[in-house]
Amino acid sequence: MNSKPSTPVVKFEIMSVLAIILAISLFASFIDQKVTFLNFYFLPVIIAGTMLGARRTVFFALLCILLVALLVTTSPEDFDMPHSETSLYTYLVAWSGFLILSGYVVGKQREKLQTEVSQTQQIYSQLAESNQSFEEARAAAILGLAKLAEYRDNETGAHIERMREYVKILARELSNHPKYQSYITNSYIDDLYESSILHDIGKVAVPDKILRKPGKLNMLEFEVIKTHTTLGGDALKEVEAEVKGQSFLTIAKEIAYFHHEKWDGSGYPKGLKGPEIPLSARITALADFFDAVTSRRIYKAAISLERTKQLIIDGRGRHFDPDVVDAFLMRVSEFSEVRERIADPH
Repeated sequence: MNSKPSTPVVKFEIMSVLAIILAISLFASFIDQKVTFLNFYFLPVIIAGTMLGARRTVFFALLCILLVALLVTTSPEDFDMPHSETSLYTYLVAWSGFLILSGYVVGKQREKLQTEVSQTQQIYSQLAESNQSFEEARAAAILGLAKLAEYRDNETGAHIERMREYVKILARELSNHPKYQSYITNSYIDDLYESSILHDIGKVAVPDKILRKPGKLNMLEFEVIKTHTTLGGDALKEVEAEVKGQSFLTIAKEIAYFHHEKWDGSGYPKGLKGPEIPLSARITALADFFDAVTSRRIYKAAISLERTKQLIIDGRGRHFDPDVVDAFLMRVSEFSEVRERIADPH
């Protein structure tokens, strides 16, 4: 990352220093104690040092010395010294040397600080790139893990890719609601987007003869299928225990456990009711339902968008959180766009 000032900025700084030097030189003609007034030339030199570095600062110091030399040679009587004429020139030589040294030291310190800032920016840039690479690797690993569960099921299309888009749409709309503004942050939405695709990870432990059965499940088979919520939640809980602090795994665990709970308490595995169900699971429940009914499976046909919309409205306050349903109705056109953009392969 380049921390050097742009050319227009440098030009402005140079012109500013020149303007100060000119103002001091003009003002000097109205001052009686010109020897004392020479110290005012330290101001533009120090300013140049803080803005322009050592090399340019030495140039401005020499410019100030040249102007003073012209003043001294044209009207030495104005530079009243209490001692001999030699003392005046000795004083001016010492003053000139100190002026150059002061500007050079300040300029070098500025360059040193600029180098440190540049190095710090490079470190932050490298850390940002490393963090981005880590996030991309993590997202790929999560997607791969979710695909593992999906490939064992009949959902062999783009279910999980659409799922994470749906939950993001719902979460963004809910973040506008006063009830959720302080809870649904950008970080929460990002974590929800990544973790929601692990909702059915527990299905990897369900036998194929049940998981891939083309027809309707009997009561016993359905009870086995229902265990995928607990199996998935338990697995993610164990992984979460190895991570210090809250992470995206916390949301993933909530979703795996409770995405089949219903607002009226008739869901599973625990029969949670209303706000007892984590918000992440309430959001995922609607997204999962929408994608399931609008997708074709070997045991059923896809249902139209309008029919699906009506089913979700009918389930408001029974199957689904009313707030989540309202968020869906506000963004239903975006659901349709995702449905078309990420279509199942034929």
